[in-house]
Amino acid sequence: MAGEVCDGIHIHPFNSAAYVRDVQRPRVQEGVDRAGRELADVTFEIPVMTPVGDTEEELAESREHARQMIAFYGSTRTYSPVFETHGFFGLSDELHQLQRRGDITAMVALISDDVLDHYTVSGTWSNLGANLIERYRDVAPNISLMTYTASSQLRRHPDILDRWSDVVRDVAAAS
Repeated sequence: MAGEVCDGIHIHPFNSAAYVRDVQRPRVQEGVDRAGRELADVTFEIPVMTPVGDTEEELAESREHARQMIAFYGSTRTYSPVFETHGFFGLSDELHQLQRRGDITAMVALISDDVLDHYTVSGTWSNLGANLIERYRDVAPNISLMTYTASSQLRRHPDILDRWSDVVRDVAAAS
């Protein structure tokens, strides 16, 4: 339906470039084709989990936050296709069972670095923009990237807004 009638689609933050490219975009394309439209008529708003930091400690803290978010979202079994796109079959079910038991620590432990790296774009402040562009460049013809982890960082570090502004400028300049 979004491809048939909408000007845009907001992708869920638990995504990967491959899932958007290989699963979601083709479904939007079906609607676009039915309506005689072009895919370029549909803006893809894609929140991206973006662990960022200039030190090992900053990056580790930010990656841990993203790991927790993936464990939380992944425990919802309707999101299992997002895991399955990358071969992580059964992970959603395992997370769901742990969540039902209240074992958050075990949930987070299931999100390995390999899993984390499929659903996040990490980097230093100076290369995050380039990393975002590299990962999502071919996902859709018209993309507005949002960093999904920025709000939690901003609450703890209000001065970080300038750094995010730099990342946005980097992405905009390359678009």
